Amino acid sequence: DSLLPPLPETYEPEALGKYGTLDVAFEYDPSEQRLAVTVTAATDIPTLKSTGNISWQVHLVLLPTKKQRAKTGVQKGPCPVFTETFRFSCVEKEALGDYAVRFRLYSVRRMKKEKVLGEKVFYLTKLNLQGKLALPVTLEPGTSVPGCGSVVSVSRSAGALSHRSTGESSTPELLLGLLYNSTTGRLSAEVIKGSHFKNSATDRLP
Repeated sequence: DSLLPPLPETYEPEALGKYGTLDVAFEYDPSEQRLAVTVTAATDIPTLKSTGNISWQVHLVLLPTKKQRAKTGVQKGPCPVFTETFRFSCVEKEALGDYAVRFRLYSVRRMKKEKVLGEKVFYLTKLNLQGKLALPVTLEPGTSVPGCGSVVSVSRSAGALSHRSTGESSTPELLLGLLYNSTTGRLSAEVIKGSHFKNSATDRLP
């Protein structure tokens, strides 16, 4: 329709759930500076080639500090139901836009290491401070990095940006996650990974 205004350049539609979707509810209490996150269920889990006896678990971490973590119980089935609430404290209202919750969906198999199926960083700038906010969280593919867990992929529409060099290089590099809050005028930076740093004494990476 030519009468409708054009979409902004940074607009990105929500992707279909190829790596799982979490049903999540957020509730923030400004008087207690506490954030309650309820993980209800996981849906849209893709059919894996070797299903075996797979169970599922959701891990949560409050960014950027990473000091408050939580995880659900282990549940089975193609649509596991968790219905668990986790509370994160000391989340200041004035700095709410600087916080985010990272969700990771893990596949759990007996006698095998947990594997990240999908992950998503949810920025608290989207929170409604008046009551509870329930919404689906569409997960993105989790990329394993030796010694560093998985890299957080941040979309431009969330007001954040991450960049990773693709070529082989011996030059020391840092992988940074950047988040700019236009409301508060604050820029937050998270150091995710360092590479190509060698100790001349041991010739080993730190």
